[in-house]
Amino acid sequence: MAKLTMSKVTIVGHKSSRKGVLETLQRRGAMEIETASLPEGYSLPDTSGQIQFFDSSAAEGRQALEILNGVAPIKQSVLASFKGRRELSVDAFHERLADIKKTNAAVGDINALKKQMNDCAAEVARLTLQLAETEPWLSLDIPMAHRGTKDMAVFTGALPYSADEQEILTRLAQTAPEVNLFDLEIVSQGREQTCIAAFCHRAQVAEFETALRGIGFTVPTHLSMRTARLRAKSLNERKMALEMEIPLLESLIKTLAPHREDIELLVDYYSMRSDKYEKISRLAVGKNVFAISGYIPAKY
Repeated sequence: MAKLTMSKVTIVGHKSSRKGVLETLQRRGAMEIETASLPEGYSLPDTSGQIQFFDSSAAEGRQALEILNGVAPIKQSVLASFKGRRELSVDAFHERLADIKKTNAAVGDINALKKQMNDCAAEVARLTLQLAETEPWLSLDIPMAHRGTKDMAVFTGALPYSADEQEILTRLAQTAPEVNLFDLEIVSQGREQTCIAAFCHRAQVAEFETALRGIGFTVPTHLSMRTARLRAKSLNERKMALEMEIPLLESLIKTLAPHREDIELLVDYYSMRSDKYEKISRLAVGKNVFAISGYIPAKY
């Protein structure tokens, strides 16, 4: 690897000229700026706030571009993808940035629409899980949150194993032989779970509940005052509405695809602004004068 001889350079100028000097050096890309030493009466500007703002804005733009490229990718040949981006003159670059507010608005809309899509997808997943939890209870004709009447308590829940009615009655009898004022119904039975509805006279409700817990009975997380069938219908309707909303949101993102090139320029602009303010933080600034120190190739 070839080594290039470098020369140290210090540029001193009037404070009012630092912007133009920095921008020229930035465009030329020939000078590696270092943090300047501080003579008496000079200080390093604190530009951390500006750098954070421009970095954050550039990141939002890149996120919008990533979303666009996923939802509405550019259709081009393999060879065209190696051409890179079209070069612009400084004047043309700033002319394209004239409507920066409009481009920023497009970035915000793209990111917001994608967030809505993600939120919808997450809610669909949540509803799908709730539907799966509700499915074993579809044959139950009373609400799962129903707790009975004045004289009778109702328990709806699951046992963590497969069992028929006689096996459950046997387990209860072994756990609490004195409890006899109850009845139960198997709502559904799987290989690893048995869902039941149990009914007990309130005179023995405490003992019966203890017996149920003793054989592994647990109450479902989601209880509703509607029957499982009505709850499943409501969940399905919400899920279908969200599944229809997702492609509509995606189509709205596609309508913003014409802003892609302007967003690319906006990201470049914010990145350059961040770099500029990072370089400003290395300058030695006095009351009227600034100083820039760095290195350039000796051939210059």
